[in-house]
Amino acid sequence: MVVQNGVDNIYMATYVDSNGGGELRWFSDLDYTLTSMPPGMDQRNQTGGTAIDSPDTVLMPDGTTRSKYDCSQMAKDLTVLGAPGSGIGVYIAYGNRESSAGGPFFRDIQETSNSKVWGGAGYTNFIYNYLWSGHAQTESQRLNVLYGPYAMMFTSGTTPAVPDMSFMYNFGFYGAVPTSGRGRVVLNGVAGMNPAYTYYMGFANTTAQ
Repeated sequence: MVVQNGVDNIYMATYVDSNGGGELRWFSDLDYTLTSMPPGMDQRNQTGGTAIDSPDTVLMPDGTTRSKYDCSQMAKDLTVLGAPGSGIGVYIAYGNRESSAGGPFFRDIQETSNSKVWGGAGYTNFIYNYLWSGHAQTESQRLNVLYGPYAMMFTSGTTPAVPDMSFMYNFGFYGAVPTSGRGRVVLNGVAGMNPAYTYYMGFANTTAQ
């Protein structure tokens, strides 16, 4: 973890050795009375639901079901997610995903609102950065690599921009690969693509994606 004087962010990176683990995540358990999910995220709100598959999936009074597994974004779309409140906001910038597994279209849990606390009667807001969850993973966990950097950000309620985390490569963290140590791929064009669609090209091995 790294902090800067006068900046309301906690910058983080996590090294995973050859032992790995069943799960790897940054998990924030926030006061439900102070924070909520942004407008339009009602499918993440499980208040009033009855657990039908652990507290993760609930049956709502209107007969619909809600699950924190259904509210995720594809890895390629991750920027900043969080929970605003009155004069307060807590957000995650997901940062570098090259060490995670599953590719650009893989989804995992990012946040859910008002889930009942495990073993308790109250409600809470959860914000995750799932670096490796093992939830129907399509690739093995990448080991002996640095996950991140990523950041937890605190604001007066507004959604912040993605911060510049490039300085995190200046500390010599084990497993960090700065820009100077990275290669590049240059394409002169790919023939036969339909302009009506967006295309992605990916490169992956056991170390990175």
